[in-house]
Amino acid sequence: MRRTGLRLASRPRRPLAPMGAAIGGLLLLAGCAAQPAPGETAGHGADTGAPERSEERVPDIDVRAVDVERIVIPPGVCGDGSFGWDQQEPIALADGEGEAFDEDLNGASVFGIEPVGYFDFTGDGLEDIVVTITCSGSPAEMCCAGIGSIMTFIAVLDVSRDQDSPEQVGGTITSATIDSAPYLIDGDVELSGAAILSSQSPAYPDDQDMPAITVRNEFVDGEWTESWEPAG
Repeated sequence: MRRTGLRLASRPRRPLAPMGAAIGGLLLLAGCAAQPAPGETAGHGADTGAPERSEERVPDIDVRAVDVERIVIPPGVCGDGSFGWDQQEPIALADGEGEAFDEDLNGASVFGIEPVGYFDFTGDGLEDIVVTITCSGSPAEMCCAGIGSIMTFIAVLDVSRDQDSPEQVGGTITSATIDSAPYLIDGDVELSGAAILSSQSPAYPDDQDMPAITVRNEFVDGEWTESWEPAG
């Protein structure tokens, strides 16, 4: 992801950490703490070994009738090791929730998904679906405690070949980091033409001197660009 925006006072880098030692320790062992290193680009999808998909487009799709709460989320949406969690397997949703973990509890959970809007980002003549998706790095019965144990991301889904198992467009859109201060997508997300706008606030109470921001993501040359400005 290419990022531009305002420059603010530099501060030391620190990872997101759970609050509460007793619960936090368990969640860290379960892989619940996210790993969105400041300055990381948005996920561009690890090589997950997923089967190749048909190049044939499904005819006569009513994109706006697709129930996103019952789709299969492709690998990497909730993280690929460079951000979020290492989601190497698809996650089948039922009523907007689902999870996929191996025996060592590597994987991710989805606790909610919401459609934001529709736009043809791929230029194939069919609208893609913009969604917000709330992910965690532990199973539902073990989640959640502390900042970074559950996070909201933005994804764009292409249903042109499979309405039930869509492809992701351009990688996951994650929250911003400004001068080593991580932010969270915690406000409105909307589609403005071809741009995705999200309201974000500092993740840590110690960073409350940093401004709330509006982040603008646009799809350019196959990747998401990012710029931001103070909210208001």
